[in-house]
Amino acid sequence: GVAAADLICQQRAAEGGLPSPSSFKAWLSDSAQNAIDRFAYNGRWVRLDGVPIAENKSDLTDGELFAPINLAIDGFYYSVE
Repeated sequence: GVAAADLICQQRAAEGGLPSPSSFKAWLSDSAQNAIDRFAYNGRWVRLDGVPIAENKSDLTDGELFAPINLAIDGFYYSVE
């Protein structure tokens, strides 16, 4: 479920040496809540390499991102076709 997915995200963030790993959450919905509503943060979203993705939550879900979310925690850039 969502709680288990959050734990996986937090573990991966910790393994990757990211700051505040306990703040990481999976982008998942369930019958009680939409994914976007699980996040209180409404500022700028950026990839791990600092490239901006969106200015805020609304921008994140409007169908157009500034750049693809194609960077994994291992530093590998995945193809988005």
